[in-house]
Amino acid sequence: MMTQVFEEIKQHFDLPGLTIDISQQDIDAQSVSGMNVSFDEALKQAVFSLLNDGSMDESPIWLLSEMPEEYGISGDINSEVLTQHARTLINESSATLTLFTEETSSDDEWIGVVMNGSTGNKYTIKGYWIFKLVNNPFIDLNYVVVDKSGNQPTCCWGAN
Repeated sequence: MMTQVFEEIKQHFDLPGLTIDISQQDIDAQSVSGMNVSFDEALKQAVFSLLNDGSMDESPIWLLSEMPEEYGISGDINSEVLTQHARTLINESSATLTLFTEETSSDDEWIGVVMNGSTGNKYTIKGYWIFKLVNNPFIDLNYVVVDKSGNQPTCCWGAN
């Protein structure tokens, strides 16, 4: 069932090369009652954010706009160029989008929590859909967090 949604989203954003590796089991485990943002909607927002949002450190768009020549971008640099380039790089890589789950941590307070190093904000899987873009052409890891309540804007950043 999910595969259909994944295919539609990849088609919508023109990302045939992106692998989405998220199990129905993990989605069900993180679907909480009273949330305003479904998994499908969150996935759409996350992919949009990866391709468009350069507001936070080391997001794909931030990296492309800060270091265009390193990524082979020349000439006019506008948001359209950056988005198109991000799309191309993702399609040509083995990038995989996964869902952050209750990963074990030696420190209990970090179970199911990620922190944005540059803002210090912490996000829990209880309150947020937390996506990870791994094997990606930009940086070791990109996080995209989507607020399940829909109150906070979606944000995307990178981590080494």
